[in-house]
Amino acid sequence: MRALTALTVVALAAIAATRAEGLRQVIVGTDSFDVVPPATTAPAEIPPSTTAIATIGTMPSQLVVPRIPVRPAPPLADVDFATFDYTLATSMRGAQAFSIAIAQDGVVVHEFASGYEDSFGYAFEGLATPDSRFRIASNSKTITAIAVLQLVDLGEIGLDEPVLERIAKLLGVEMSDQRMAQVTVRQLLMHRSGFAERFEVFFRGGATSCTDAARRGLTEGLGHSPGQSDYSNMNYCLLGLLIEQITGVAYERAVNEMLLQPLGITQMRTAKTHDVQPGDVEHKSGPLRDYMEALGGAGAWIATSEDLVRILDSIDPTKEGWHPLKAETVIQMYAPPAGSSGNWSEWYGLGLRCWGDGSWGHTGTVESSRSMMVHRPDGVTWSLVAAGNVPAETDDLRGMVDRALESVGVPRL
Repeated sequence: MRALTALTVVALAAIAATRAEGLRQVIVGTDSFDVVPPATTAPAEIPPSTTAIATIGTMPSQLVVPRIPVRPAPPLADVDFATFDYTLATSMRGAQAFSIAIAQDGVVVHEFASGYEDSFGYAFEGLATPDSRFRIASNSKTITAIAVLQLVDLGEIGLDEPVLERIAKLLGVEMSDQRMAQVTVRQLLMHRSGFAERFEVFFRGGATSCTDAARRGLTEGLGHSPGQSDYSNMNYCLLGLLIEQITGVAYERAVNEMLLQPLGITQMRTAKTHDVQPGDVEHKSGPLRDYMEALGGAGAWIATSEDLVRILDSIDPTKEGWHPLKAETVIQMYAPPAGSSGNWSEWYGLGLRCWGDGSWGHTGTVESSRSMMVHRPDGVTWSLVAAGNVPAETDDLRGMVDRALESVGVPRL
């Protein structure tokens, strides 16, 4: 087991400096979906308006990748966002609090918050601000995925390497299902490991910690054979433990040192369900609940809306600043599953929800919490985090933000 000190800032900086190395092919075209075999052309830089295709790991395969040219959004740096704020606040009426951050071409151009940090707020006490931290729930998965892929880029683990046995040894348990010996990092990242969602484990008191939940998952068996898609928090709980097994330090510390600190993010942390500190926004939850403890790398982080925008923009190699991953690795994050075909409207990549219009990001939902972050192909990236149960469906946040952006001249994709 290697200590995190071996994962030096120098090594990570070297990855960033060579992020375009190894690209196999660059594709430029009109709206369509192509099945692309592994190519053998010379490496190339990524032009800002193209989609690049690459293979990574030991099992290169065909990719179905959308080619979607999109006009850049109009400049936002000098926009009066008063109409935007009013439109969004109207849509979010009924929420305890929310905060949004918007960036264009890697630069934050607007932040806005409304509501109260606790459910007893009154007058002007306890108002939420852009610096308020919210529970981000499953947006944590993208953070965990980036950290895992950093270890892949460093050669610490293979993307197509079976890994459950090493996690089982870390936990001191025996795997009960022989199919688990074949489950790879890629399958865990894409929710194709065979683990079914276990609401009774993560949300109904079936486990008191991610370690506890992982022991149950490894000893109780898979829900189906690896390869089928089945969104499960178990995958990312296990990936958080894999980070600990490889680095030799706690998951939160590893992510802080590998990803957050190089981005200048210092106030993010993993939190327990009822752990509310100064600057945190309260999320009302029933007594004796422990879902955040059980989720671990699948959903335990709290962050500001700006934190999420900075993280999402960091995996766009065309944006300025430090990048945690090689460009070819990022391409794998938003590429549709290998062997897929057809005009996809949505799919799950390596820790990213991806949409057919060229956007990618993630959503998060736990008790009294809604959040979403979206990277658009027109240069705009946004994140909205909220306390309360508005909207009823977290995916509706995207339409709310799109309407608010339209009010200041940013067209829908």
